[in-house]
Amino acid sequence: MLDRTGGNMAEREGDFANQFRILSAKPGATAKVYQAFDLTNKTLVALKMFSETNRDLAVVAEIWNRECAALTKLNHPCIVGFIDAGRAEGSQERYIALG
Repeated sequence: MLDRTGGNMAEREGDFANQFRILSAKPGATAKVYQAFDLTNKTLVALKMFSETNRDLAVVAEIWNRECAALTKLNHPCIVGFIDAGRAEGSQERYIALG
């Protein structure tokens, strides 16, 4: 299982939420973004993770909710589509999967 401390990529390699295998890291402004493999759908996805560690939980929840709502409304061939969102059991991170 993954280290949930928000550490470097070496600490993040592995499976997340029993659905995604983390492959590589990408920088993000409001969250950490990873290239991952969706073990259920057998596809590559972008996995955006919002850490709640040492952050205002209400602010993280608001940003996550706003992004989820906006992404579910988008439908364009040049924009990655919304796949899933949630929180892994026991995790301090919310995620949005895009593909």
